[in-house]
Amino acid sequence: FNEAFLVSKQIRDNLIKGNTKFNEILVPVVDGKNIKPWTMKWLNKYLIYSHNGSSRRSIKPINLKKDFLDIFKILEKHKNELKKRTDQGDHWSNLRDCDYFDKFSENKIIWSDISTEPSFFFDSKKFYALNNCYLMFGQDDLLKYLLAILNSNVFKYLFENFYSGGELGNNGYRYIKEFIIKVPVPKESKFKKNIIKLVDKIIIEDPPQAKLNKLSQEINFLVEKTYGLSTDEINLINYGLSDKQTFS
Repeated sequence: FNEAFLVSKQIRDNLIKGNTKFNEILVPVVDGKNIKPWTMKWLNKYLIYSHNGSSRRSIKPINLKKDFLDIFKILEKHKNELKKRTDQGDHWSNLRDCDYFDKFSENKIIWSDISTEPSFFFDSKKFYALNNCYLMFGQDDLLKYLLAILNSNVFKYLFENFYSGGELGNNGYRYIKEFIIKVPVPKESKFKKNIIKLVDKIIIEDPPQAKLNKLSQEINFLVEKTYGLSTDEINLINYGLSDKQTFS
């Protein structure tokens, strides 16, 4: 019951005006449906992050009624539905257990569970994510290198033809971790620094679509070089992808 835990920017801003402490648990959230290659269209939604704590790390669950009463009142309107959830925490107002809830503040790659194309973006703004997204954490340069691979034509061709587990009709493919990790990725590349520079341009500049397409083409070229593909192999990939688009 995701909707109950989502509030608009206007509601969030009004709550924070009354009490800045609310900023601790009203966090920006990404919906997988709004993720595209390299980018994400944020709909100004915030998650009421009433986490369930962590017994392993001695972190207590959020007590909304005691510490965030105005937010508790928002959820209380949906109390009957929330009490029926099978994925609730210790209290119906808590979200389910999440061992990595403190890692959302780290830089990461976020992508959609189901998509018609590889749609991965680099998040440096501490977004949280709904359950239709996957997350990848790691060292920044490694993440940026992997981002280039994951959004490339080479990855798209390999994934769709050999590792995806099958197409979901018009919905595209399921980009789940178990499928993605099977795609071979070169650990090192003499083009790595140049790839990361281009990825940084996309992340920092958030360019308009025309420039994004150009940068993406440059990255595709370097990824092809990284995989050591011949001209015939590159043509095979491009033909295979264009052929699918023609008949989709």
